[in-house]
Amino acid sequence: MQRRLRIESAQADSVINEYRITRGEVELRTLRPEFPRREWRQMNEDELQLHENLNTAVALWIQSEDVMESQ
Repeated sequence: MQRRLRIESAQADSVINEYRITRGEVELRTLRPEFPRREWRQMNEDELQLHENLNTAVALWIQSEDVMESQ
């Protein structure tokens, strides 16, 4: 099962970041108005650690998904 998070700005023509967890791996794709279709890529440990250190919405989402998965 895939779980997704989408973060976008209310500002017109802004970048949209989509995150998903697939087979236990966190993946990201960045969508831009001029390039609407982008490929998913696996986030590396440094990126994940940065989100955790900054306590971002992405980090909170990952933590909540971990809790839900372990139940």
